[in-house]
Amino acid sequence: MKLKKRYKFLFGMSIIFILLVTIFYHLWNGNLIFWIPRGEQVDVLLDPGHGDHDPGCIFKDLKEKDFNLKMAKQVQKHLETKGLKVKLTRETDEITWEHHENADLRARVAKSIARDPILFVSMHINSSPDPQANGFEIY
Repeated sequence: MKLKKRYKFLFGMSIIFILLVTIFYHLWNGNLIFWIPRGEQVDVLLDPGHGDHDPGCIFKDLKEKDFNLKMAKQVQKHLETKGLKVKLTRETDEITWEHHENADLRARVAKSIARDPILFVSMHINSSPDPQANGFEIY
């Protein structure tokens, strides 16, 4: 009987140890985003896609990142005239997080979680080498 209790105890401690190691591993590597300080709650959070080192698609001298930011600021102004509280994930062409895709996506998600918006819109403009391609995407 004592042996059975000992095995249950060791099994339980093993599970706790594995959970702790997993959590600390992900915290160390910046993969967990559920401990985010809360910011001011907003109705709408607009995410002008790309920015800084990442221009997005380019056509002649036009960069997607610039168009996305201008578009987001115009939408913000319009929504604010309707009485909504609107914020952007970036106000300028500079981003304050690491310059690689995973860090970029995590930072944008973290900003969304921190603001707890009713609506989160990530704004992008796609391109294609196919002249027949048209339409839009919504995620």
